[in-house]
Amino acid sequence: MAAKGRAGAGVRALSGSPFRSLLAAGPSFPVGSSGNVEVVDYPSHFYDEIKNGILNATRRVILFSLYIGHTEAELVDVIAKSLEQSPSKKIHIVLDGLRGTRGGPKGSSVSILQPLLSRYPSTLQLSLYETLNLRGWKKRLVPPRFNEGFGLMHVKAFVFDDDVVVSGANLNTDYFTNRQDRYVVFRNMRKLGDYYEDLAGTVSKLSSADSADPNGSARRQLMDFGDRWKKATLIDRSSTAHDSARTATVASGDTPTCLVPTLQLGHLDIRDEERALDEVMSVINHTDHRDQSASTSAWRVTLSSPYLNLTPRIIKYIKEGTAEYRIISASPQANGFYGSKGVSGYIPDAYAYLTSKFVRELGSLRREQITLYEYDRTGWTFHAKGLWCEYEGKMRLATIGSSNYGHRSQERDLESQIYLVSEDAAVMDRLQRNVDVIMSDAKEMPAASSIERGKRVPMLLRAAARSISSML
Repeated sequence: MAAKGRAGAGVRALSGSPFRSLLAAGPSFPVGSSGNVEVVDYPSHFYDEIKNGILNATRRVILFSLYIGHTEAELVDVIAKSLEQSPSKKIHIVLDGLRGTRGGPKGSSVSILQPLLSRYPSTLQLSLYETLNLRGWKKRLVPPRFNEGFGLMHVKAFVFDDDVVVSGANLNTDYFTNRQDRYVVFRNMRKLGDYYEDLAGTVSKLSSADSADPNGSARRQLMDFGDRWKKATLIDRSSTAHDSARTATVASGDTPTCLVPTLQLGHLDIRDEERALDEVMSVINHTDHRDQSASTSAWRVTLSSPYLNLTPRIIKYIKEGTAEYRIISASPQANGFYGSKGVSGYIPDAYAYLTSKFVRELGSLRREQITLYEYDRTGWTFHAKGLWCEYEGKMRLATIGSSNYGHRSQERDLESQIYLVSEDAAVMDRLQRNVDVIMSDAKEMPAASSIERGKRVPMLLRAAARSISSML
């Protein structure tokens, strides 16, 4: 993310945005019409979007997901029907190799897709990503499920011709029914679809990287991908005019919304997301000119992570700044691992301890400007992640994607985010409503209560949470 000084349609249109420097780092995609950005609020609507997208696409479907549930017969039937009705359509599914094969030949993502792969070998492609962090003796000795802690393909993006859905949700029943996540649809964005199609092709080659230098080879492929798209959005920016019903608006540089996609794979030193987040946090900290004793801030930041284990870098920005923060996480009962059998059943308590540790680190002064909330809806779990930044009561930036803002997202998993920078009131109102929907089922968790809950976590579990926090 280094192409300093690059100007283009989005940069000119957003010259008044405090986050305009993000657009100069590229790649970035102008959005021509506010109607091209739709926010989906609930799981069942997301499922409908996925099914309709697969059925209605005529050229291409790309599905990035950690896994597909091994009982998702309806979804597989939709894929089969789609291939039958459009024989020339190409479908590429990208899953994580560890999570996608968990359950073996009779109960995994691969097993439920295998009949279709055999029936449509030329139009259906399945790619399984395998982390380069797990090789040699570790791959042989670390047991299933535990091996997933070394790194996963965590991207959640779905392309249907020229429409792109970016989310944090996987393709499984929970995410279609009662697991609250986030979902943003970008309509008529051909070049953004091309970006994710190219990413699918790139990711599909990473695990077969040069055996003599697998890390170096994989890193070069991801660097080449990034360079391609920086050049594509620099040289051919005006071609995005065809993605919009308002050609003249985009071509003249008047579009007030731009999308900045980022990648993160820290162990290969691919750190676009990290640098983008640094830029956002720096802007917030350096444009909030007030004394720490003041009662209000020009900035209000809402940060959501279902698994709250923020990196030291993010905590440092929060501690040193003066912005007001609302931080949303899952209550223990809304944690996706609540009630799990075996070791996984201890994970909600481990996050309760890590949350209390974060609250203690803030110190008493900053605690007054930071409010912790817990999503707690009966019968539902929580999986929504994202960042919303308001300046003087106006939403200026929001993210959508896969990162949980923890050490694992920063260093181990392959993550993809979209930074949405906009001056379009209609677009930002939709994103404001999105966070309001989430907040409607969230309850304030006083700092003292969080600290007290952390103290109730058994000492051995606290020690274990500290020792494996980089995998959480």
